[in-house]
Amino acid sequence: MKEIENQIIRCLEESGQSLPIRDLLKELRVRRSQKKAFFQALDGLEQDGKITVSKKGRVHLPEKSSAVEATIVSYSRGFAFARPDDGGDDLFIHSDKLKDAFIGDRVLLNNIRTGPKGQSAEVGKVAEKGNRLVTGTLKVADGVPVLDTDIAVRYAIPVAKKGDVKAKEGDKVQAKVRRKYHSSELEAEIVKVYGSAGSAKICEDAILDQNGIQPDFSPEALAEAEASASRPITEADLKHRLDLRDLPVCTIDDAGAKDLDDAISVSRTEHGFRLGVHIADVSHYVREGGVLDREALSRGTSVYFADRVVPMLPKALSNGACSLNAGEDKLTFSALIELDETGQILSYQFHKSVIRSKVRGVYTEVNRLFDGTADAALRAKYAPVMDSLHAARDLAGALKTQFKKAGVVDLESTESEFTLDENGVCIDVHPRHSGRAEQMIEYLMITANRAAAMLAKKAKLPFVYRIHEPPSPDRVQTLIQLVDAVGLNSKPLKKKGKVEPADFADILGQAAGTPVQKVISHQLLRTMAKARYDVNPVGHFGLALADYCHFTSP
Repeated sequence: MKEIENQIIRCLEESGQSLPIRDLLKELRVRRSQKKAFFQALDGLEQDGKITVSKKGRVHLPEKSSAVEATIVSYSRGFAFARPDDGGDDLFIHSDKLKDAFIGDRVLLNNIRTGPKGQSAEVGKVAEKGNRLVTGTLKVADGVPVLDTDIAVRYAIPVAKKGDVKAKEGDKVQAKVRRKYHSSELEAEIVKVYGSAGSAKICEDAILDQNGIQPDFSPEALAEAEASASRPITEADLKHRLDLRDLPVCTIDDAGAKDLDDAISVSRTEHGFRLGVHIADVSHYVREGGVLDREALSRGTSVYFADRVVPMLPKALSNGACSLNAGEDKLTFSALIELDETGQILSYQFHKSVIRSKVRGVYTEVNRLFDGTADAALRAKYAPVMDSLHAARDLAGALKTQFKKAGVVDLESTESEFTLDENGVCIDVHPRHSGRAEQMIEYLMITANRAAAMLAKKAKLPFVYRIHEPPSPDRVQTLIQLVDAVGLNSKPLKKKGKVEPADFADILGQAAGTPVQKVISHQLLRTMAKARYDVNPVGHFGLALADYCHFTSP
């Protein structure tokens, strides 16, 4: 049946026009004994919307829709914004043209127009409704209870009634959002109270609910994880793996990390360096299509909070069998990369492997080794991998120089660390400093990610790349106006053709050490497109790389 359906579609595509059923029968040389199957295939295609059959018996392919698929990403009084699936700037939609769409709804947009303030559109159809349950903080404005949502609703929503739940001002709550009868105005009905919004733990619970993340695994998933993690590594498991247990491998993470999912080894060669990046081979423990696989897919990633982690896989795997603990044999997937003295990739190989980490490294400790403040005990701990760490430091330095020459933009960004008391209330916030060890690991992981993308592209593998497209001309023009206004030279941004990362680096260099450094850095960040995943290797603008992916996150 499928073959007949494919033949019908192919025949219509090749003809470029609709065809009478009798012509289709003739073109496909359908014998009398095949007619029943032919008409069943025709009915199936029509039911699936892949063809239409007119009253006169002509078979048509459906017209290709000019509608743009998008998601509603923000909502304000009188208007909303939708983000097209294919990228580009968000589109303005007046409330009269929303067709009751709300944040998170998947929509089809029509009548896209470009005006002096940007592009606008109309919702032709709500293809899929998003979640109408939202979280937020209960507040009181002019004596009226309102919901200050945690999503991009740009105004406080009046609370229609509190229902059976008791909430007070300042509570973190979950509410059902709907439109008032015969009105475009929203109202909220509280259905759940978490507790005081001043508690980080309470807010974390709300974040999990808002994003549909299940903090607990099903009993079936936990049982499957325990069974898989408790199975010892056998000789059969090692039969087709590269034995790298003698390499000077170590992990380097924060002191409190428990899921040690990547490790490194670096050695000097006559040509330069040999880099090994070893990633926990999760696929050995998680059966494709099994309960664990489905639960991991529904999560998509581990979620990190100030005081806890909601892992993608149960702790028996994430903190156990798949954690590259020192002194234990671990199954891994290794990128083995040869580089010259300048950090240029000469060759690369990828192997299923087995490693035995020699040291459980900590960023702060490695930084002390590098700056010469480590005591004898610390030097003794890292002695088995000291040569490897020094080679890794030198390689990272060469890579940093190479990135600078390519014009990679080094935008200022500071991560923060939060200290919570026993009630989950934040009592301190301090900047997280990125030292030499953190930067070293970052450069080595970028190199492994790059090599994996190069391999996938060369071998034409079905693959998911991490891409970062060049900024749009409109955003570059806005940046030029600011650069001119603050008295810097915008000439690098005015070249014919697309701007290059080096042009952005030039502007940042001009601003360095001046009062406008922060505002220029901020505007550069706003000018850039957002990095995203795609099956097409279009390159990574921010890293000035033709090929890039996220291989190092198992």
